[in-house]
Parts: sequence; structure tokens; C-alpha cells
Amino acid sequence: MFCKSLFFVVLFIRTSKSEETLQPLIHNGIPAQEGSFPYQVSIRYKISDWHLCGGAIIAEQWIATAKHCIEESQPGDLQIYVGSIYKDHGGVYYDIERLIPYPGDYWILEQDFGLIQVNEKIRFNDFTQPISIAAEYWDFQPDDRVNVSGWGVNEKQESPNQLHYTETFLDYSIICLIIFPLYANDAIVCTQKFQPGNACYGDSGGPLVRKGKLVGVVSGGWKCSTGYHSVYSKVHYYQNWINSQMQRFSKP
Repeated sequence: MFCKSLFFVVLFIRTSKSEETLQPLIHNGIPAQEGSFPYQVSIRYKISDWHLCGGAIIAEQWIATAKHCIEESQPGDLQIYVGSIYKDHGGVYYDIERLIPYPGDYWILEQDFGLIQVNEKIRFNDFTQPISIAAEYWDFQPDDRVNVSGWGVNEKQESPNQLHYTETFLDYSIICLIIFPLYANDAIVCTQKFQPGNACYGDSGGPLVRKGKLVGVVSGGWKCSTGYHSVYSKVHYYQNWINSQMQRFSKP
């Protein structure tokens, strides 16, 4: 996980996919264009306005993110920033009504998922839109191309002002379970390693997207720039729980 000092001893196994077909990862990522990731949010500390984690808009009042991004905070500690690829201008802030970490033991890493409810309906436009949740994991095909976006630390160990993204591939192999043995395989999705770099500090909770659908949120990985696999909490795994929370707390 990228918001805490939690690291894993991992086994690196090289894959056979051509490295030349992929863009660099976020650690050496591509600057996003305005409006290209309208579902992306920045979770900020309210007092300092510092970026903490990413997230994805899934409904008018609701943000999907990682549990470890929110479980030690109160609603008044944080705020949500939407509608801009730049951290310092162009976006809109929303206060938080409630933080809802998925219930259970923090150290059971399959449970690294959470919801944020903002205190009013998010106003949608060309730069702010919700994203639908992808269907079952088994609907995907091997080596599916996906993208991940965020304001995480770059190759200069700085958090960029402009949103960055990359393309990579899903990984269905046993490699994922070997590298991340504390996760349950039905609750996660992994991405393959090909280029130096990876999702990094500040990217936690951010969206992993396939064909315009939300597949996962950034959970953890091994280092930032050495080309290892990353692990994401699979959002569809939590679909029933998401529905129950939204039905319980959504405002008319």
C-alpha cells in the first residue's frame, strides 16, 4: 500500500509480452489532457490542501477509493477535488459527508476498499463525470489493455501538478498470487510489469480502467520504478456492498 510503510518480499518473474507496445507507467507517465479522465478525483487534506490519494466518481454523491486512504481519517479532515487535471487550479471542492471503509481487519488485504460520500450531489459536466463499474473479472480477456491515472510521485520523487496516466495489461497468472500472497485472488486484479516505473505514493485509491469501465482501485505494489507488478482492489467484488451503502445513505 502506498499510504503506509507496508512492503512485500516479492518474486520477480519476467513475462513474454513485447515491452515496446506499452506506454511508460505513472512514475514516468504521460501528462493527461483536460477532460480525458473526468471520473478522477483527488482526495485532499482539508487544512493543508495536500493531495493524499486518488479515487473515482461512481455516482452523484459517491467516490470509490482504497480503504487505507480513509480509514484513519474523519470526514472533516478531508475534502474531494474534481473536474481538473491540475492540482492547483480549475477544479471544484466538495466536503465529505461520510467515509465508509469496507468492514473487517485492516491486515486482511482483500478488504482494501472504501467509499466516500460527499455532502451534496456532484455537478457533472464535460470535465466531471461518473464511471461505471466493470462486470465480472471473468468477462475480461488475457492481456487486456487497461489504464491507470493519478498524481503520484514521479521519477523526480515529486508529486506532479498535472495528472499523469499510463497503459498496461491485466495479469491473470499465478505470478500475482505468488507476489501478493496476503490478498485473496477473487478480490484483486494485477497488472503486468513491462516498463521501469509503477503506480507510486499518492496514486493509492486511483482508478484502473478498461474500455471506459472501472476495474479496480490502486491498492499496493513493490517499489515505484523497478517494473514490478501492481495490485488493485477489484471493484466488482464489492458491488453488493457498494449498492447497500448507496441505498442506505444516498440523499434524494
